[in-house]
Amino acid sequence: MLLPLFIYSYSIEGVSFAYNLTNNINGFDLSGGGQIASLRPYVLNEDFVTLNYNGDFSLIDFDPTNFYMANNVGLAKKLLLRGVGNKTTLYAGLYSFYAPSYSLYNLVDIIGGDSLNVYLGNFLFSPDARVRYKYFYSDLIRSYYEPRLKAAIRIPLPYTYFTPKFEGGFRIYGEEAVPFYIAEAQLYFPLTIDLSLAVWFAFNEVSYPDTEYITPIQYVDDPFFEEENINEKYELGLYATKAFIKQQAFIETRAHLFRKRFYDMEGMDREDEGVNVSLQYTKFVSSTLVFYVKASTLFNSSTVNDFDFVKNDLELIFELIF
Repeated sequence: MLLPLFIYSYSIEGVSFAYNLTNNINGFDLSGGGQIASLRPYVLNEDFVTLNYNGDFSLIDFDPTNFYMANNVGLAKKLLLRGVGNKTTLYAGLYSFYAPSYSLYNLVDIIGGDSLNVYLGNFLFSPDARVRYKYFYSDLIRSYYEPRLKAAIRIPLPYTYFTPKFEGGFRIYGEEAVPFYIAEAQLYFPLTIDLSLAVWFAFNEVSYPDTEYITPIQYVDDPFFEEENINEKYELGLYATKAFIKQQAFIETRAHLFRKRFYDMEGMDREDEGVNVSLQYTKFVSSTLVFYVKASTLFNSSTVNDFDFVKNDLELIFELIF
């Protein structure tokens, strides 16, 4: 009788202080080295309705003109269905990005949908339907709707779980309804109680619009609008985590290989490939203090000279849990 009370009464609040040192900021037309200081509050409250909030208030090179803030708010309502583990989740989310000195990048991203988890014997079937609206404040960038359907099935195999996924939908703006799809496969290896490994592959293709693009030609190679201008993308990822239970610490390592082809607009033929590797160490100092250190390197090779670069990052984070 008390189980629903425990399920819907979990709450956690906290804030993290992050400092990032990089040789390539790669944003706001800033391509040189610099530093980013961030304050990131968050709230997770699983009550009758789950509330999730994450904020990011950041300053580049401690210059007030390079201030930006991002807010991500999510609501979800979980409904238990007949059968152990079966449930459906109604959800909505709002993401906003605001940079006072760079009005081109100000946006609001809204999503809403319904996801389902149903066990069919030993298989977990997870369909999801959602609608997205991405609104850009600048008249230079076209806002768009994005209805999409997604389905995944988790298949238990000896020593691993295999999960194929398929997703498809449309980007709708003006007179355009541009179809896209994503095919993905993941292998998850729960090796021991303190060691796990995952490997995944994904392919994403977005068709060419008939007449109009979301961004004009001068912003096709802007990193901020990469999602809106990718035509094809191949990805291969590797993730491993190791827990040190007695030390209350974790090590996570990731490797991400990619190949991306962008829209060919007015003769601009851009194709990128590369790899991004990262290593993160997490230490629970106490029940209210967590320390993170993360190092990452991105190697990017491109047919456009401006995007042949190596980006190194070192990030230190102190997180306070209330």
